[in-house]
Amino acid sequence: IRRPPRSTHCISSAASDVYKRQMLNLHNCRKLELENQFVKRLFQKLGEKLDEGGEIIGVVNNFGEHSEDMNGLRVIHETQNSLITGHIVFKNKNIFLNIHSCKGYRPSDVIEFVIKELDPEKYSCQKVFRE
Repeated sequence: IRRPPRSTHCISSAASDVYKRQMLNLHNCRKLELENQFVKRLFQKLGEKLDEGGEIIGVVNNFGEHSEDMNGLRVIHETQNSLITGHIVFKNKNIFLNIHSCKGYRPSDVIEFVIKELDPEKYSCQKVFRE
């Protein structure tokens, strides 16, 4: 029995098993506004980059109030084909993002977007592709 390939390398593929995970650590985001509506709009725009018109839910709530080093916001943003989670630390304006997507997208587009929107002093990125 011959089976189709598990995944494809084509960016525009609609195959359900194409899977990417991108982890971004953004440090000292100079354009970050520490209020819920700004953060919610930011994640909505990011979600549109991954999955245009696909927002299902976006949640922003407080996180880490027990420690000044952790205190900030937790964000969960879900689209039809992607899940974006984030932790924003108030003290140093750091953002830790995890993006999981089964829809093809260019990770470099996400990096370009967050740099433009947030102006981090520095950042690191890790990308994982399922074969």
